[in-house]
Amino acid sequence: MRSVEESDGKKTWWWHEQYPMVTYLASLAIHPYYTYSDWYVNADNDSMEVQFYVFPDDVSGARENNAKTVSMIKAFAELFGEYPFIEEKYGHAQFLWGGGMEHQTISSLGGYGEGLIAHELAHQWWGDMVTCEDFHHIWLNEGFATYSEALWWEYIYGEEALFQRMSYNTYFGEETVYVEDPFSENIFNYQTTYNKASWVLHMLRHVVGDDVFFQTLRTYYKEFKFKTATTEQFRDLCERVSGKDLDRFFDQWIYQSGAPHYQWLCQKQPNEGGGWRVSGFIKQVQPFGPVFHMPIDLTVYTNSGEQTFVINNTKQSQGFEFVVADEPVNVRLDKDDWILKQVEQITAPEFVVQEILLTSPDGAERTVFAPGESGRLAFRAQNRGVAASDVRALLQSNDPFLDIVKASGAFGVVTTGDSIDNLDDPFVFNVAENAPSHLAQLDLMFESAAGEAQVIPLQLPIGEPTLLIVDDDAGADYEKYYWDMALQMNVFAELWSIEEQGDVDAGTLQNYGAVLWFTGDAVDSTLTPNDQTALQQYLAYGGRLLLTGQNIAADLAGSADEGDSVFLANV
Repeated sequence: MRSVEESDGKKTWWWHEQYPMVTYLASLAIHPYYTYSDWYVNADNDSMEVQFYVFPDDVSGARENNAKTVSMIKAFAELFGEYPFIEEKYGHAQFLWGGGMEHQTISSLGGYGEGLIAHELAHQWWGDMVTCEDFHHIWLNEGFATYSEALWWEYIYGEEALFQRMSYNTYFGEETVYVEDPFSENIFNYQTTYNKASWVLHMLRHVVGDDVFFQTLRTYYKEFKFKTATTEQFRDLCERVSGKDLDRFFDQWIYQSGAPHYQWLCQKQPNEGGGWRVSGFIKQVQPFGPVFHMPIDLTVYTNSGEQTFVINNTKQSQGFEFVVADEPVNVRLDKDDWILKQVEQITAPEFVVQEILLTSPDGAERTVFAPGESGRLAFRAQNRGVAASDVRALLQSNDPFLDIVKASGAFGVVTTGDSIDNLDDPFVFNVAENAPSHLAQLDLMFESAAGEAQVIPLQLPIGEPTLLIVDDDAGADYEKYYWDMALQMNVFAELWSIEEQGDVDAGTLQNYGAVLWFTGDAVDSTLTPNDQTALQQYLAYGGRLLLTGQNIAADLAGSADEGDSVFLANV
């Protein structure tokens, strides 16, 4: 504030902003506030007033955390560089709704939580002094301010408080930190723009190291002071300061979705040259997102201390091996939680079936068995879990039309990575003479001395398909839901794609007791006159039809083609 003029019983306040300011950072807060001040003194012994504008009824509640503001300014000035508007002021003006807004030199606050105060103060550096070029890159404002909250907790309460604070920011969703379309998307998506974006900085810090990370922020401060920045500009600066190639890091965490879900296995055994060998593998099993390339800390604990190794994980499944002097008593993956991740340790055998082979008694490969036939079932499986002893494979079924004649095989010790099979001595089964057409349910089980059995469900087609699922929606894949339902109900179904196989005639339809015809929402290109004729003949033959699609009945009724209306009326 420059001056206050009084005239005719009125006061006029004159304000001046001497620093560059983004337009959305200006604010007017007008109220009969209770005001008081504190003072920030920097390393050069220069002082700056810190002003507080509080509703009179809230003064007592605001004082405690307002008193921490000067300490926060000192902490951030030490970490990032001097408070950017040192020639003017900083402060808070209370407003009526929740949250806060980083108005330049005086933040608007709807409360006085310690984290909120730290967040809006940090914006004076990240969001006010350096502003994102456009809202595609809003994480450069909000992610920085959110991570600054964690930095304040670390500064005042210690490293454990940093990790605890970051645990509150965990998010694994499909959205990207980069905002693809600021005009239609919520640029202030709290989970991505704030939380996941703060994790990007947290992980970057560990990738480049503490000293380099904070040197990067101070360089960012100097080179972009009172300018705008993009993700690419920040990335390039990080690469220049750290000397590391960070293109993949920024691409996977800013422009792609998800986070790694690690499953890992670790085993120990005496090393021939002395000491102990620690070996295992890490695999990524997240349902979406890329294969993340990240350095992962693996900490080995022994009675004489701990030793951390770094695995540069770049593959979906990747092995590791280390040698330590003393016998390990525990091993932990990313013990300090420097990576945004889900993680589970594999502690039991895990058999993954690689091949199932069905044959007739003479060895001919089969996919379907008729009532009264015998068959053979062979498998090949790999143990991707811990080593197992007394391994047995069993084939079981509760299907009343299936008799398992030979149902087991023994394999002894199966170590990690070893494969087993019963190709030379397969399971044997008989199908009952009176078996109806259906999918028989079988369970392939693996047991070992480790305890709980692992069950892998299988289905055996018997007889002829009884349901035809017709895909008539111009190539979309919605029919998969009907297919899944058929499998769950043990219905032997077959799929016909109009796009790939052409029209299906009445003779083909009559081979099935039921037809499920999915049209999608394109009545002008589905249910052609030929289709309609075939379906009417199928129904006349006694078939059962479920005709389904988006608004298909309304589309047929509203069609200009009289044939469509007649078909709808008849069917």
